Amino acid sequence: MTAPRAFRALLRHDIMMMLRSVYLMYLLLPLAAGLLLRAWLAGGDDDRLGVAFMLLLTVLFAIAMAGTLPGLYLLVEERERGSCQTLVRTGVSPASMMWSKLAAGVAWSMALSAVALAMLSPFDATCTVMLWLSCLPAAVAIAGAATAFGGVIASQSDTSTPSLVIVTLLMFGMLAPMDPSLRMVSEFLPANLYVDTVMAMATGRSPLMGWLPVAAINLIWLMASLMLFRWSLRRFRTAARSVVPGESSEQQSERHGADDDPDRGHRNRR
Repeated sequence: MTAPRAFRALLRHDIMMMLRSVYLMYLLLPLAAGLLLRAWLAGGDDDRLGVAFMLLLTVLFAIAMAGTLPGLYLLVEERERGSCQTLVRTGVSPASMMWSKLAAGVAWSMALSAVALAMLSPFDATCTVMLWLSCLPAAVAIAGAATAFGGVIASQSDTSTPSLVIVTLLMFGMLAPMDPSLRMVSEFLPANLYVDTVMAMATGRSPLMGWLPVAAINLIWLMASLMLFRWSLRRFRTAARSVVPGESSEQQSERHGADDDPDRGHRNRR
């Protein structure tokens, strides 16, 4: 199977896996939270900060859930079950596995963000599309970091710490409407471009540092995430080198035994 064909098959599989009940429940949580918050805000005065908080909570929550599920939880689950080793034995490259998880995370993040903004955005179509596009750098950065951690973590029990770090960095942005000092902190975090775009549209307040520094910081987070992904991919490839395409699990175990016991090869030759 060629690399592009393998990637497309893996991406299709990863996207569909998110429709399983256990994952779909987590994907629907952000949308449910946004609808509840909109119902709570309805009927009151025109609260621009409330609108900003609603858009930030719903979309950042969606990116946090959709961005981490394929790359972190699903990849670690597949590694625990031996699915990755099976794919390598059939000739699928480790790079295709990890890139498909990253792409699935970005695809689900952008899809959920589009649904959330379509349901909740009070702005016209042009502004809503601009809001949606401003989510893309954060979606790529979060999915990249989550997949990077998924490539080096061997057990589901070890996913809580990186997941907490990723979600905290992302979700802190929803506090921006509450206080200027909190907004200043959010401008140094991965979702700063989306946060400042929401604040500018909902309240008319431009970024505290200006748009150029915000874009530069956003780019730094994006590059850092992709560098972490690249480092993890090298580790993932190294772990997969012990698996030979077409080799059965029994042959692999026998070869590993020969590697661990150098004299074994001499005894077999004799």
